Amino acid sequence: MASHTVGLVTDNPAATIQLRALLDAFGYTIAYTLTADQTLHSKPLLPSLWVVISEHAADVFDVLSSWSEAPVFLADDMPQEENRVHYEQWRQSLYEKLAKTLEALEPDDEAGAPKAVVADPCSFKEVWVLAASLGGPEAVREFLSNIHPELPVAFVYAQHIETNFDKILPSVMNKTSRFKVDFCHDGETLRRGAVTVMPSHTLTQLDRRGRMHVKEGQEWDKPYTPNINQVINNVAEFYQQRMGIIIFSGMCDDGAEASIGLREHGVPLWAQEPESCICPAMPEAVISKNAVNYIGTALELARHMNNRHGKYQNKQQA
Repeated sequence: MASHTVGLVTDNPAATIQLRALLDAFGYTIAYTLTADQTLHSKPLLPSLWVVISEHAADVFDVLSSWSEAPVFLADDMPQEENRVHYEQWRQSLYEKLAKTLEALEPDDEAGAPKAVVADPCSFKEVWVLAASLGGPEAVREFLSNIHPELPVAFVYAQHIETNFDKILPSVMNKTSRFKVDFCHDGETLRRGAVTVMPSHTLTQLDRRGRMHVKEGQEWDKPYTPNINQVINNVAEFYQQRMGIIIFSGMCDDGAEASIGLREHGVPLWAQEPESCICPAMPEAVISKNAVNYIGTALELARHMNNRHGKYQNKQQA
């Protein structure tokens, strides 16, 4: 997909800051920001698209349309973030309209293949890495079976496992999971209400738009398959401000280094209660460093996650 730039026109400094952050999260490059007055009296370099939120929107539209061929998108007034429902609806609508407009600018692929569709990274509020090894599938399965299905969360599941058995995990988890569990394939994206299982023996990286890149022929750093430290650090590269980590049952200390480092920067770090683990080494590796925010059984971890998003609901209440 071509790299698109956006020209932002708004008269409200606070709205400018929020919109810059929002458009950046959508994966769009901000060419510059202008006030309505600046737009009416200058001709800046042309972006791919104009986004205008101004009480002078009609005048700005007339001026931009007269000398710019780039589409001009007149966005509705941005609601306050405190009104979460209204704000989330507005944000989702903005993304869908921008994506549709920019998609129309994409040249047709020579082979006639469909145009790439970029996932909306704002369709989920948080990305959580589920890290596990020996005993992990049992614990993660119980965790997922008690998660509220409407949580605004995407999960990345990194499980030490033998080659080809990673592809079986989704079918096992989906029998009881309240989130859709899928094996990761190249080009697929993180999704709200879904769990993405990392390939065990093929290096896989996440980009800023939540899209997976499976590096065929490349392996994770030895000796772990997958290397959980790598998975965590990759997610943090783009989602550090809205991610979390849960360390489940497992042998060794894979994931501890990355988790503890991120905990120092405010990333939530939870761990399965060692006594409830088939193998407690992985959670103990972070608990022993006093780096954990919350410790609980798989069921308690699920309830804690539900509570975090105001969605407490156990299986009996579902």
